[in-house]
Amino acid sequence: MKLLKLLLLIFFMGMFSVSAKAAEDVSPKIKAEMVKRTSEVFDRVEEMFKKRGYSLQRPAIENCRAYRTTRSTKRREELHLYMPSMLSVHFLPKNLEIIFFSNAAQKRSITTEGSQLRIYAEKQEPKLSKEEVIEIATEFATAVLGKFPTNVGKAMADWEVHSGMAKFENGETKSGYQHGFWRVKWPRVTEEGYPFCITEGLAVNLYENVGPVLVDMDIVTQFGKVNFTPVKVEDVMEIARASAKKLMKWGPTKDVFADLTFDPNPLDQSLYVVRPNHITKSNDIPGDGGAIKGRLAWDITFGAYAPGQTRETTKIPRAYLIIWIDAQNKEFLGGDVQIN
Repeated sequence: MKLLKLLLLIFFMGMFSVSAKAAEDVSPKIKAEMVKRTSEVFDRVEEMFKKRGYSLQRPAIENCRAYRTTRSTKRREELHLYMPSMLSVHFLPKNLEIIFFSNAAQKRSITTEGSQLRIYAEKQEPKLSKEEVIEIATEFATAVLGKFPTNVGKAMADWEVHSGMAKFENGETKSGYQHGFWRVKWPRVTEEGYPFCITEGLAVNLYENVGPVLVDMDIVTQFGKVNFTPVKVEDVMEIARASAKKLMKWGPTKDVFADLTFDPNPLDQSLYVVRPNHITKSNDIPGDGGAIKGRLAWDITFGAYAPGQTRETTKIPRAYLIIWIDAQNKEFLGGDVQIN
């Protein structure tokens, strides 16, 4: 259930959108400090790699381009240190805190063949345990960030192998699988332990035979402490049901719901920090991920079923209605629609 929500949220937020304005180079003084801090990261990573038996690939950092850019979906300015196919480091401008580090040079020998993807005939299987991978990833994130963040929850490790195809200058085409890697994620949580509905947190990519290569500290939503006792879900359920029915009549999807039957009994209900999008106040699909300031809300999911189907006869409804009700003042904050 949560996977469906996250996929829809990623679509709404435009996770891969480009900058809102053209990038401009930073001053030599700022670049020098960016290079210095990145060099310090490599020093810490090299020490960690030696203990783990990995051989570090260290690009010529001073040859990177350093520029200032605006991330539209994250609504903030960032400084980037970049060398194509080799290194990418992102900083927050105020204190030059590193929030993203990708040493692509570390994995080139196993992921590329010339200028193309390296394709493997067989899908690779992992050799390390999840526990071992999480331990290595934790050490790497600590080396890159300087300290391990406290605002994340329990780690999850998944082995990923993607299909791929490469076409070479001689006309040869290869199809098969890319090199497998581990993706370790720590979801963002509040100080009180409440999770965030959106895909924020810490992530590390790790290749078993060359080591970890990427750290992504994705923290965007502005949120402080929860200084109130959340209302009980029973106290917001009628508001949630009414809001779901309102969402069924929302412009972009009302035709889909015309013949569907709403089930008033929720499929799922949890407390999450959400970014309100007030979805029914516009006839357009939200494209910016909602308000930058988060709110603690009841995330309640209802099902809508096709003619002749009910919750008892089918596992997957024709559509999901995801409703956010403020856990303090019971305001309808918006939500999502997932059509199957």
